[in-house]
Amino acid sequence: SIALPESLKSIGEYTFANCGKLANITIPANTENIGEYAFFDCAALKIVECLALTTPNLGFGAFHKYRYDKQTGGIEKLSYIPIGCTIYALATAVEAYKTAENWSDYATYIKSK
Repeated sequence: SIALPESLKSIGEYTFANCGKLANITIPANTENIGEYAFFDCAALKIVECLALTTPNLGFGAFHKYRYDKQTGGIEKLSYIPIGCTIYALATAVEAYKTAENWSDYATYIKSK
C-alpha cells in the first residue's frame, strides 16, 4: 500500500500502471490531477482512498484494465474495463466524484468513507 505525501499535486500518466502488487493507495487532499492510465492494469488494487473535497481532474482510463477474452484466454487489444476497486471519498464529496468527468466511469465503485 502507498500513502502519498500531502504536498503531492499531480500523479502522472502511467505512474503506477501494471503495478501488480499495489493493493491500497491513499490520494492526498491536495492532489489536483491524476493522469491517464495512472493505475492502469493494477490487478491487485482493491482500495483507493481519495481525501480531496474538490474532485481531482482524472485522466481517461486511470483505473481501467484490459478485458480478457474468455474464449481464447487472450487480451482483447483495444477493450478496457474498470479494475473494480472500491474508491472511497469523503461523504460530502461522493456525489461530486460520481458525476465528475472520467470519475463517472467508476460511479458504481465510489463509496462514502
